[in-house]
Amino acid sequence: MNKYWAVTAAIKYLAGAGVKTADYMNRTVDSLVRDLYKNEISDSEFQDSMFQLIEDQFKRAFNEGMRINDLDPTVDWNDEIESAYQNAVTNQIQYIEKFAMDIENGASNESGTSEFLSRSELWANQYDSVVQEAQMLTAEKKDKYIWELGATEHHCESCSALNGIVAYAEEWQEAGFIPGNAPNNLLICGGWHCDCKLRPTDERRTQNALQILLDLATSQNV
Repeated sequence: MNKYWAVTAAIKYLAGAGVKTADYMNRTVDSLVRDLYKNEISDSEFQDSMFQLIEDQFKRAFNEGMRINDLDPTVDWNDEIESAYQNAVTNQIQYIEKFAMDIENGASNESGTSEFLSRSELWANQYDSVVQEAQMLTAEKKDKYIWELGATEHHCESCSALNGIVAYAEEWQEAGFIPGNAPNNLLICGGWHCDCKLRPTDERRTQNALQILLDLATSQNV
C-alpha cells in the first residue's frame, strides 16, 4: 500500500472510529504537509486527502453541534443544515489548491515545513467553528448565548466589542456573528486565530441586543 492509500485508509478508519477533534485535524494536515513536501504523495493525492478530511470532519462537527442541542443527526438533519454544511465545506476547499502549491514551492526552495505546519493549525481551528455554527443553527430561537473572549492574549476590536453581549440564538444568527469561522469578514481578526465562544447562558439579555449586533456588523464588516 503506497503512502497516499495508507493516509486515505487512516482518514476513513478514524472518521468511522469517532475521532472528531481539531487536534486530529491538525495532526492529519501536518502529516499530509510533510508527505507532500517530501514528494511521498502527489499534488492530486494531497488535495484529494484534504478534501476528504474536510468533508468527513465537518460532517462530524455538524453532528456534534446538533447533539449539543439534543438533536439526532440521523433524524433531524434537514435541507437547511445540509446547505450550511455544504457551504462550510466549500468555504474551505477553495484554499486547498493554493496550499498545495505553496508547499510544493517551499519544497523546491528547500525552505522547510515550519510555515506550512503553522498553517495546519488554521485548518484545524475550523472544526470548533463548525461545531459552534451547527449549534447556533439548530438552537431554539429564544435560547440565550453570551459572547466570551478566548484565551489569546490580544483580542481584535470586533471580539472585544462583542464580549459580554447576551442575545437570542436567532439574533446572533441574523447578525451573522460566529466565533472563528475564518475567513470571517465580520471580525477584524478574520477569525483565523479566534478562540472566542458563544456560550449558552441564563443571564439577562443585553438591552437592544439585536440592534447592537447589527450596528457592529455594519460598522466592522472588513
